[in-house]
Amino acid sequence: MWLGQLEGGLEHLRDVLVRDSLGICAELEQQMQALVDGYQCEWAAVVKDPAKRARFRAFANSDRRDDSIEWVSERGQSRPADWPRLVATSPVSAPAVAAAPRRHLPVLQTRWVDVARLSDVPLDGGVAIHHGDVQLAVFRHGADGALYATQNMCPHKHDMVLSRGLLGDASGEPKVACPQHKKTFSLRTGACLAGEVPALRTFPVRTEGDRVLVELPPAEALRELCPSSASCATGAGDAAEKVAS
Repeated sequence: MWLGQLEGGLEHLRDVLVRDSLGICAELEQQMQALVDGYQCEWAAVVKDPAKRARFRAFANSDRRDDSIEWVSERGQSRPADWPRLVATSPVSAPAVAAAPRRHLPVLQTRWVDVARLSDVPLDGGVAIHHGDVQLAVFRHGADGALYATQNMCPHKHDMVLSRGLLGDASGEPKVACPQHKKTFSLRTGACLAGEVPALRTFPVRTEGDRVLVELPPAEALRELCPSSASCATGAGDAAEKVAS
């Protein structure tokens, strides 16, 4: 223990801190008071600032609450429920995905949907949006701020979390890592870069001024392609042929 190695031991420490034998207590008190006076709780500042608080809303295109999150009561307050314990075997295995029959989907009419302001999408980050009852994620990646859109549900554990994922690069391929278990997916193709789970669905994105637009089918058709459930994890290879309206 460091106190046993200190010359003079506990008595010397008492002299310095209690009896001010070195004459430094006043200076230490001033330094401590400066720290107290300059302290600012970052979370309290967000709560008090509507502009900062808006960055933490569930969806960039509405004030709707995220119904996919399970809440529990604890000590008189509500908090998100704990994630289930990670099991050794993924709920969707690669052989099962490979054996799944290929679906032939109808031609869909699509349109460009205004989903958010460009300033709402943080550089090297993402935001969640909803189209009908389907959640999507919009990302702004890299130094050039390239935009990408995917489903918001991770096909590994089926949680709506990808908009909060970590962005990166894999040999030139822009990617997002699921914040829950770090499965990585290409933002261009949606493919799982480890090849372990189904791919993400991806959607074309463009900007008009400060507005972000995503090319999407009607909400009812999107629910069939990418519902807010485990059946959303069908892979980008099954994406429907699209004809823009």
